[in-house]
Amino acid sequence: MRDLASICTIDKVWPLDGKDRVQGCSMVENGFEAMVSKDITPGMLVCFIQEGAILPVVDAWEWLRKRCYKESINGFVIKPLKFSSIKSWGVVIPLSDLPLSKQEVSVLKAGDDVTDALNIRKYEPEEDASPNQKSSSNKAYPVWVKFCLSKFWLRWIGRIWQKFNTKVPLQFPSRYIEKSDETAVQNMKSILEKFKDSTVYVSQKLEGQSATVLLDIDNRKHRLLVCSRNNAYAGPGNNFWEAAQKYSIEKKLKELYKATGLYYILQMEQCGPSIQNNIYKFKELTWFIYTIKTYNPKTKECIQLSWDKVKEIASALGIETVPFAGEFKFSKIASDLPSLVKFAEEQYWRIKDGKVEFCYIPKDGEKLWEDYAQAEGIVIRSYDYDKSNGIGFSTKVKNLEYAEKGLGKISSIKWK
Repeated sequence: MRDLASICTIDKVWPLDGKDRVQGCSMVENGFEAMVSKDITPGMLVCFIQEGAILPVVDAWEWLRKRCYKESINGFVIKPLKFSSIKSWGVVIPLSDLPLSKQEVSVLKAGDDVTDALNIRKYEPEEDASPNQKSSSNKAYPVWVKFCLSKFWLRWIGRIWQKFNTKVPLQFPSRYIEKSDETAVQNMKSILEKFKDSTVYVSQKLEGQSATVLLDIDNRKHRLLVCSRNNAYAGPGNNFWEAAQKYSIEKKLKELYKATGLYYILQMEQCGPSIQNNIYKFKELTWFIYTIKTYNPKTKECIQLSWDKVKEIASALGIETVPFAGEFKFSKIASDLPSLVKFAEEQYWRIKDGKVEFCYIPKDGEKLWEDYAQAEGIVIRSYDYDKSNGIGFSTKVKNLEYAEKGLGKISSIKWK
């Protein structure tokens, strides 16, 4: 999980046209820019809180209420902001304004992650879902079950209850696969030089929910597990299970296991009705695979498959992959950070005759946000990427104009 709040050193500051009380700034530790007050100076230690962070409702953050408060989650969601020549991807807070004690502030240094210290969490689309979409994930465990699960000698009782109450969320199977959460390229500046000669593939970032599907490796009957970003479910009562039934995925994964002796673990973006305003106008839940891993129960080895293999397996399963924007030498699209951001900003999609077209190339005379729309961003991966084994890299580049426009306006486009 990325550091949502970290201690940074101000690198440069510059004036903004038409703004007397604020200025632009960059930071030494990352590639983000932000809008800050005039009392922020180069060399100063500050706290940078990235977009997508949820701040708790405490007095220190009340100044954010008008722009950032979200009643459905009772918190302040940090949003990006574009003004003039600056793209502000978060907020910069002087250390003296943090809701921490003087002693806690005194020991902070550049690079420290203060996400947990500030009780900050990541905004998840499913937190803000419609009631029928998140009904099962909000079910609380009975007090007696929580007690049993907390005691080693009584845990088996709690496990039995879990087994027969499939609507109650289980823990995400992190033992076999990591939660999907790409790191922004601004937090990985070193890859521009380190991997400049690498061949990378680029996919469009989709507006949906993270979904992970696998057979329960620790269950003798190999029951199906469907997962959101944080929870796993072993039965109906959630839209992940509904999509799994549509694709008959349990049967297909068991057939793969029988044929190969390997467990196949799929990670996808789930799009469709009641998800992120359904901006792509899907009539039913739809999956787009971006990662497949295999787990060998004999060797205990977990391997991430290459992109070519992902496409092959996805096709066999009858599931689409994420939209493919192309294959490139990394330095060609990322000579520096601004050039990579510009490349991401030029990725588009549209809806034509009721069907979505990803990786769309605009024609002369067509207008953005009328004939076509900007993509949420892109994901870039080296062909040898394997997160579990520390090979290669994967990163995302998000588009600020898209984020600032908002899903409501995008979903209401009157497509020609």
